[in-house]
Amino acid sequence: YRPEYKDITLQEYVEKDGYYDNWMVRMLTNAKLGGLNEGHLELAKTILKEKFIIGISDHMDETFRHLELYYGWAERKEGCVDFHLHSAPSNKNKYPVPDRGGPAWTVITDKNKYDMALYYYALELFGDQSEKMFRAEKTID
Repeated sequence: YRPEYKDITLQEYVEKDGYYDNWMVRMLTNAKLGGLNEGHLELAKTILKEKFIIGISDHMDETFRHLELYYGWAERKEGCVDFHLHSAPSNKNKYPVPDRGGPAWTVITDKNKYDMALYYYALELFGDQSEKMFRAEKTID
């Protein structure tokens, strides 16, 4: 927590000197300092595809089903997963979401273009993994 940031907007934070852009691409590729390029993005995509089960917070039921299947998890108490996914929010703080295409959105996406591209790729991987790795077995009568 940094008290000097408590009254600034998300856009102001992103525009500050020292803002750490494209965090996910940087962490996956170990490029913590300096500029990034398409090569970093391609490496991050390869790492995601080869090393990760993709989860998407907007699709938590499906994400958790993938994890259950992959790890062989099973509920010990009926309804526990549903309760924690839908009834017990862990972050009760509400933050305004920038309008898509608005000034804050544009600043954020411009400064994080590689992370944005990686996110859209992760959405594709999530769909591919759902279809190829975690498709429910269909029985033929």
